[in-house]
Amino acid sequence: MHPIVCENVSKNYRKKGETVIALEKISLDVREGEVMMLVGKTGAGKTTLLRLIAGREYCERGEISLLGESIKDLKSEEKAKFFAENVGCILEDIPLFSSLTVEENIRLPLIYNQTNKKLQESIVEKILNTFGMISRKKSFPSELSQGERQIILLARALVHEPKILLFDDAFSALDHQMGMKFTTLLRSYALDKGMAILMATHDARLYPFAHRLVKMQEGSVKEILGEAAVYEPPPPYMRI
Repeated sequence: MHPIVCENVSKNYRKKGETVIALEKISLDVREGEVMMLVGKTGAGKTTLLRLIAGREYCERGEISLLGESIKDLKSEEKAKFFAENVGCILEDIPLFSSLTVEENIRLPLIYNQTNKKLQESIVEKILNTFGMISRKKSFPSELSQGERQIILLARALVHEPKILLFDDAFSALDHQMGMKFTTLLRSYALDKGMAILMATHDARLYPFAHRLVKMQEGSVKEILGEAAVYEPPPPYMRI
């Protein structure tokens, strides 16, 4: 059983009275401990696929299973609980809360999952140190740069150590060196904790950090490339 399994997943939209095919018979799986990257031009279907897997949109045809659970079969409350416990999401419509500090934003998944209050503080402190953002813990989102907000979103998605991470437009607001640093960190999370990571990116320089690349075009998977056949693993000096 793989953490993420998509079987013949399709999605259509209605636009100006016409049917637009967003996804057509997508089948893929993301394995435990794997970083998979969705690549392709804007409009290829990467974001739509991530939103379907994240339960943010309804899968019209096909089947999506996470950790062996069909998300179609989960009722609203069950789905909310399942995702809160097992999935970390960084999507455009899941922002930071402007009225909460960085520390408070990161703490939210721990509160929802009823983590011990004393333990919450040490967990948040640890991840802020790991991400180099400890000096910003009392800041509000409006006081952060776009890149810093993206880092805090990632910290919040990882703070409860989910089994699955879904990440759209990976590190678009960071410079290349920082993007490589945090992609390396994600790869470490995948390997050390057995996390399944599915992320979309337009930055070809990050491709070497993926175990597999899924090339998408016009809502279809055109090719799935394995790391060994495409790129060498990240050099030692890029590993954290």
